[in-house]
Amino acid sequence: MTKIFLHLVLFSFVLSQCNGKQEQDSSASCDGIMCTQQFVSFSVSIKDSDGNSLALDEYKVIDLHSGKDLTESVKASGFYDHAPSGPYPLYSDSFQKEHQNTERELLFKGYFEGEEIISRTYKVAADCCHVQLLKGELEIIL
Repeated sequence: MTKIFLHLVLFSFVLSQCNGKQEQDSSASCDGIMCTQQFVSFSVSIKDSDGNSLALDEYKVIDLHSGKDLTESVKASGFYDHAPSGPYPLYSDSFQKEHQNTERELLFKGYFEGEEIISRTYKVAADCCHVQLLKGELEIIL
């Protein structure tokens, strides 16, 4: 009988924790949340039909809600300097604190010889710990 009672108490605790997480909004505090030490990031790669990486002259990542250009922050992280032919950083945990508990749409634009050749929309989110890719293909075949 004691085992059944303990299981019911444990089950009730787990359910109460799940409900609390679902009710969080963008103003909710993340105090006391334990996060992993991993760094999550998403990058876009551009390839031709043979699977070869294609280099862009320039790319931009725009937050469609605010209109803010997120590209400069991504370049400042040092990823861009390592691979001029891609992959191109889209979104990472470096935005987690600023965007915590929100979903947003990002527009990725790629340019070659001054002409826009790629325009893709992505849906991303950030919780109390990490960012997530909700919608969009990270490998673009031209």
